Amino acid sequence: MVPPRMFVFSFHLKSAYDHIDICEEHRKFLSFKWPSSDGVMKFYEFKVLTFGLTSAPYVFTKVVRQLGKYWRGRGHL
Repeated sequence: MVPPRMFVFSFHLKSAYDHIDICEEHRKFLSFKWPSSDGVMKFYEFKVLTFGLTSAPYVFTKVVRQLGKYWRGRGHL
């Protein structure tokens, strides 16, 4: 089914957003405070692209598109 010297691969995108880091200086824009169980306000900050962010699909598409260009340029797609 697969001609000689051809490659077949697949990858799973289940937690794909978790692989895109947020620049440290921009994390302050993806942070929030929330009260803990003892009543103390805790500060949380996302370090990776978060699911539910309105621009996340756009950013993810931009990253995957660059990977596709790289792989096509090397003859893998």
